[in-house]
Amino acid sequence: MKSAPGTRPHSDFIRRAVEHANLNALRLALLQATGDPAFAAMRVEPAELNGGSSWATVLATDDCTAMIDRATTYLCGPLPAPAAPDTAIL
Repeated sequence: MKSAPGTRPHSDFIRRAVEHANLNALRLALLQATGDPAFAAMRVEPAELNGGSSWATVLATDDCTAMIDRATTYLCGPLPAPAAPDTAIL
């Protein structure tokens, strides 16, 4: 289902995109964007890649469903106004 110009995508589309995302990267982005401590409380675990030649940090399996639900809810809701820039940094 295609969205009309200027409208937001349908929630099913957003959910499918979230389900295919790197959930740990999405968790960190949403933690930074929202400051929601629920994202910080989610656990991570190492995952073997390439037959054990390397490892990646992934979201713990037990937290994946909660992450998908929270991310979909956030991305389908009204997006907050951007924060005012910190004039001390400027």
